[in-house]
Amino acid sequence: PRKDEVLFDSYNEFSGPDKTNSWGYFYIANNKNGTAAYDPEKVIPMEWTPSPGDWADMWCGPGKWYCISVGGGQPSNLDGGQGWSVRRWTSTIEGKYRILAKAKASSQGDGVGYKVFIDGQEKFSKILKPKETADIDLMIDMKKGMRVDFIATPGPGVDASYDTAGLRIQVLTLPKQ
Repeated sequence: PRKDEVLFDSYNEFSGPDKTNSWGYFYIANNKNGTAAYDPEKVIPMEWTPSPGDWADMWCGPGKWYCISVGGGQPSNLDGGQGWSVRRWTSTIEGKYRILAKAKASSQGDGVGYKVFIDGQEKFSKILKPKETADIDLMIDMKKGMRVDFIATPGPGVDASYDTAGLRIQVLTLPKQ
């Protein structure tokens, strides 16, 4: 048996605009090399796009393939700069909890970047080469209303072609003794 409990799961709780939960789906523009300061107040909501039958339901930003789906997302380029996709979890709990995420870059493209910000403070950043994975494991002293932003970037440049970013996030209790 598990010694912890999964409280929130980005995969199981992915939904459209008609369901209220702790997840939100946004985008934001950055500069060409992705080094401009991140401001969580400037994210823009994506639009819900139900499946046309051959794809999954998605939240989409401006431009082709710029989206967040149940299993991840696709960054883009915006006005010559990087377009970041932002999956936000807003805490409804307080206390010490663990955030686990598994990030994966697609087998094509030039790589993808992953970032995690908690209330605007960067806690994780890594650029993954094609097919590379990363485990994100953060112990957090949660407060109600705390915002945790999971961001996919085009990686080493503005070319977002085939830069699909797989991501599954879970918020867990600390292991029970």
